[in-house]
Order: sequence, then C-alpha cells, then structure tokens
Amino acid sequence: MNKLTNDILDMETDFQCEVEELVKQERDFSDIYSLAIELLSTNKYKDLKLNDEYSENSVYDLVQETWTRYYE
Repeated sequence: MNKLTNDILDMETDFQCEVEELVKQERDFSDIYSLAIELLSTNKYKDLKLNDEYSENSVYDLVQETWTRYYE
C-alpha cells in the first residue's frame, strides 16, 4: 500500500475511535450522530468526506453499530 492509502486508513481508524469515545461518554444517540457529522467537517477528517463510505447515511450506520456494540 502506498502512503496515501495508509494515511486514509489511519484517518478512518482515528474517526471510528473518536465515535467510540463519544458513545462511551453515554451521550444521546442523536448528539453522537451530530458530533460525528461535525467531526467530518474538520480539517482532520475532510479527506474522508471524499469517500462514499462516509456519507451521512454511512456515518449513521457507524454510530448505530458502535452504539449497539457498546450497550449490548
């Protein structure tokens, strides 16, 4: 893999970890979703928005999956 691919994978992992941290703070689901969308608009994660996997529907699914896994 090239450096750009590794950077994107690291960015995805960081984003998912931040969403997990929001869930662990026992915030309301809608708050977590809103904050995750806001995170995507930061400079740190702006490149993820170019990827279809990080559309609003996909972020919703990620938050829901993380939420479900944490509260099971």
